Amino acid sequence: MLYIVPVDAVVFMQEMETLRPTLVFTLLFVVTFVASEEPSQSVIDFMNVLNGEFTNIKQVDDEEAQNSPIRHPFSSLTFKPWTVAAFDQTSILFVEQTFNDFVARREVVVVMETDDGNIRLIPYNFTNNLISGPGAFDLESLNNLSPKDFTYLEDCTIRFSRLGRQLYVGIWPDCKVYVNEKHPGYVLTLTCNTINADVVQKESLEHVPEPYFHIVQGEKFPLPSYLSDFDTNKLCS
Repeated sequence: MLYIVPVDAVVFMQEMETLRPTLVFTLLFVVTFVASEEPSQSVIDFMNVLNGEFTNIKQVDDEEAQNSPIRHPFSSLTFKPWTVAAFDQTSILFVEQTFNDFVARREVVVVMETDDGNIRLIPYNFTNNLISGPGAFDLESLNNLSPKDFTYLEDCTIRFSRLGRQLYVGIWPDCKVYVNEKHPGYVLTLTCNTINADVVQKESLEHVPEPYFHIVQGEKFPLPSYLSDFDTNKLCS
């Protein structure tokens, strides 16, 4: 299948190719949450697509079998709709990213629809270090957290454009890192069953000349009732 990447994404990738690493950490201290509101069908559709556990195990195995000069590390991406008391009934996803079983990212993201019909994600990190290895995190423990246990950066949001019924393209920046006063990141192409991830920052530890190709493993996660009760499209089911 041919995917056409929007001009904004192409420009972003070209700009990122010229960046050099500078400061690789920042402080996170803003704790204001967005207001809870009834989710739109666009938000529900997106949370049905970006949903599940995705890995590139087939890509890794194929490269080894073909003795390919390009070898991707094993990568796992988990996106799980969840309810967190501190966020009330705001639409959120729990996100975990691993490379070779090392946890590279663990956060929750608020999912919103913008005025122009696109999808905006606001990532919230944990004030305390809750990274304890893949598969070891108890999601129920999130309900013991208060607003002060979450932080986010005002200058770092994630945006996706919908190109088809079950097709999205977007840019996911690494909000914890600055390179030449910008956040490096990934260009993602999403379908119900696949995620293509292009690491556009050459200096990134995850950078490989070709994109990561992830395939969903097993069933999708169910939506919380406050979302599924409004779901009329039932995408990816």
